[in-house]
Amino acid sequence: MLSIGLAAALCAHFVYMTIAAKRAERSPTLWAILMVVLMPFASVVLGILLFNQVQEIEHQAREEGGAGSAA
Repeated sequence: MLSIGLAAALCAHFVYMTIAAKRAERSPTLWAILMVVLMPFASVVLGILLFNQVQEIEHQAREEGGAGSAA
């Protein structure tokens, strides 16, 4: 029973990371293949890339918001 749960969680992880890669305008097929072949490493690398992209977007939004209120 535990193995079924772990397999389901692994499939859900692959789907979630593939959707995240697609939303970040990266190649979802490439990242899905990398996650299957290089399981722990590809997930960590993609997570870091997505986190950095979000941080950059938030930083740009703060700069634009600050420039708009200063004018």
